[in-house]
Amino acid sequence: MKMHSSKLVVALTLAAALFPAVAPARSAASSLPAPFQEPPDRATQFKTKFRQALEINAKEEIAKLVRSYAEEATQHVVELCNTLANGGSDQVEKELAALREAWKTSFKSGFVEHMYNYFSLLDPRAAKEVEKVDRLYQAAYKKYAENLTKKDGGVFDLLAKEFAGVGKAFDELGYMLFAGRAYNLAGLCVDTGTRGPAAEHDFAADYFGSALKALEAWEITDGWYQSIKARYEELTRLGKGTAGGSVPGALPVPGPEPVKAGEATISSFSFEAVPQLDKFVRPNYSLDEVHVLWPLVYMREKGTSSNFQALGKKVKILRTGSAALMLDVDGDDKGDKEISASGNKALVQFQIGEADDKREWACITEVGGDKETYQGLQVNVQPNDRQFILYVMNAASMVGMVNNVPVRIFDDNMDGIYGSAPQTWQYIGLAGGSVQPDLDAMLVGAEKHARPYSEFAEIGGAWFQLEAVKGGAQIKATPSNVEVGKLKLDYKGELPEYVVLQGEGALANTYIDLLQNGAGAEVNLPVGKYKLSYGIVRKGKKQQIMKALILPGPRTPTWDVVAGKSTIVQLGAPFGFDFEAEHKGETLSVKGASVVVVGAKGERYERLWNCAPRPELLWRKSGSKRASKPERFGIVENLNDVDDQGKAVHEYADTFHPISLSVEAKVKEGETVEVQLVEKKNKLFGVIESAWR
Repeated sequence: MKMHSSKLVVALTLAAALFPAVAPARSAASSLPAPFQEPPDRATQFKTKFRQALEINAKEEIAKLVRSYAEEATQHVVELCNTLANGGSDQVEKELAALREAWKTSFKSGFVEHMYNYFSLLDPRAAKEVEKVDRLYQAAYKKYAENLTKKDGGVFDLLAKEFAGVGKAFDELGYMLFAGRAYNLAGLCVDTGTRGPAAEHDFAADYFGSALKALEAWEITDGWYQSIKARYEELTRLGKGTAGGSVPGALPVPGPEPVKAGEATISSFSFEAVPQLDKFVRPNYSLDEVHVLWPLVYMREKGTSSNFQALGKKVKILRTGSAALMLDVDGDDKGDKEISASGNKALVQFQIGEADDKREWACITEVGGDKETYQGLQVNVQPNDRQFILYVMNAASMVGMVNNVPVRIFDDNMDGIYGSAPQTWQYIGLAGGSVQPDLDAMLVGAEKHARPYSEFAEIGGAWFQLEAVKGGAQIKATPSNVEVGKLKLDYKGELPEYVVLQGEGALANTYIDLLQNGAGAEVNLPVGKYKLSYGIVRKGKKQQIMKALILPGPRTPTWDVVAGKSTIVQLGAPFGFDFEAEHKGETLSVKGASVVVVGAKGERYERLWNCAPRPELLWRKSGSKRASKPERFGIVENLNDVDDQGKAVHEYADTFHPISLSVEAKVKEGETVEVQLVEKKNKLFGVIESAWR
């Protein structure tokens, strides 16, 4: 396979002017790169000096050259890597080995190693796609350079979309160096330097954020990266950036909406309780033996009552004695059915709904004890005269036939409707502003791994639009003509149990689990745009289980599903931290509750159970490479601690995060600091290391 290195090198040379491109903008003259090509003698100078130093194995001199000739050194790496497809040579391997070591010395970066691995393993078909996208990049850059003097706003708007599309294409092909450059150019096209008062800072922030994510994936941390980061942080401090994290203008591929393809059929479904937690795998964070994380019903002293969170106020639980509970299903404040309060799991089954909509419903209940384990700590949640906590988990399902295929629908969001939209809650352990969606689930055919319930679903080889009738006692299934594409999950790290995407627009109630066909398998779904909705990482058994909720971050991308094509969804490692830091006077503080694990695409891992992070904090003066001695965060070690006033020192929510940490950080007046959080061996995620920020 031949990569035609000359084509890629041309693009690299054109982009060389962009390394300092996003310093904080003050005027058009100060913030824009000059439209020039780097004089060829600098590239020659670098190669000559580099090879002379290599001959005598002068490693320090090579590292110094890489720092002084960063752009030319990067270009040389690209040229060398382009020869790998044809076998390279001993000299190429020798030069790349030296450059790999120099990059690690100069920038603490594995960039050269990423380049080497990418080109040495590049599939011939992917190589052709890289060349094709590179031609688009060159054509767009030529128009960009020409428009720098004309400053036509309409042209810059179009170019922003072109560069964003090119960036996304490079991103999907895994060529992160040029993904970063293209996203950076998209940001420049809408930032102050080119647009002045007409700048679109929300879009600029998102584009620069996408550039940073691409560059960080390949550990590109040189001066160019730092300048992009500075501008991005300046914009985000001002609150800029679009909601949802989609890359604006990134060439979305809208597909035709599903259309009715036949007459709907309405099938009656029958109730079946599922009291065994492990009988089916379902997309439910709480569905395991850790009952202290189940949804709960909270009652006070004897004579009080409460409701199921999602089921509605008509069904009540009455506390009729210190250890006695009754169910009121008709709203007359009188007990209709006894609920076990023994401390063992119990199945509770009763009817909900009225008249023709009456249907059966069921849940599992459990009462807490005096020696429960919570994040490894012993706690007492046994009922007393002042309060009673009843933990509840769904055990209700309806079974029937769609397209002559058995279908089972679980009411896992516990709203009483079999097949409804997710319910969102601010459960304990979530960071501020985050919510967890609780999804209904469905089993199709002989599956044991349930899917999320979805309005549009493939059943028996055909697509149907599903609608719950009479609360799910019946299912209306309308055959639909659906143009289909494929998605495939590429996840690095402990494989999740579920990764659920949600459609947009007409597909807003369509949910797909990327693991429904097993690890590494493609999944069919309607053409359109999809975003991350929800996921679960779970490892271990019973009370020793470790788990985490996966949620989208503010800059997690969306994915376009194209007819007849397969799109890769990359998530997981490298893992980092999101956090809030404040430097006042000589004190640097990080709020413990703000510390959240994030993945390669900005996805957030929250509600970490039995694996809560405990990182080390390092700081340094901005621009310096010398870091402080690491200071380790504390964690909650006793939930029973009280202060001098008898008030609890810690809340249950504190166990999901490290304890806030403050350290002395002295710098000269006017200087700023950068912070990094590192955990070398998290039990669920392994190495977690944030970027300096």
